[in-house]
Amino acid sequence: MDYARKGDQGRKAKLNQRVMRLMEVMEKNGISNVPVMKEGLFCGVFSQGSIFMYVLKGGRNITKETTLQDMATQLKIEEHPENYIFLPKSVSYITARNKFIRPAGRGKRISVIFITETGHQDERLLGMLTPWDVLRDPNCT
Repeated sequence: MDYARKGDQGRKAKLNQRVMRLMEVMEKNGISNVPVMKEGLFCGVFSQGSIFMYVLKGGRNITKETTLQDMATQLKIEEHPENYIFLPKSVSYITARNKFIRPAGRGKRISVIFITETGHQDERLLGMLTPWDVLRDPNCT
């Protein structure tokens, strides 16, 4: 948790948010993955992969009126081309760092580690780690 962006500090989105506006904010701030919340709980991730799958699988265009709710199926982590995992708040720095270094399922690296109380997806999101959060530590060799 010392390296994580705390749940109340990072960018989050709600299902009623417009996709184009969120994309503008992400591009401006260099954000790749945004957790999507419903009633304060994690319900998915919005990323470039979400857009790709929305267009590819549904043959739909994204307009200024498209909301995250319209893309709800593509926000589920099991629908993403990226890999995400959940770990408990007690996870050590080394364990989290190693998760980013070693390829995960589907032979792809992990994009984000989401931190919850016990590491389950249906719990309140306490924080998130990206490779940049743990691999940039100057004390690591």
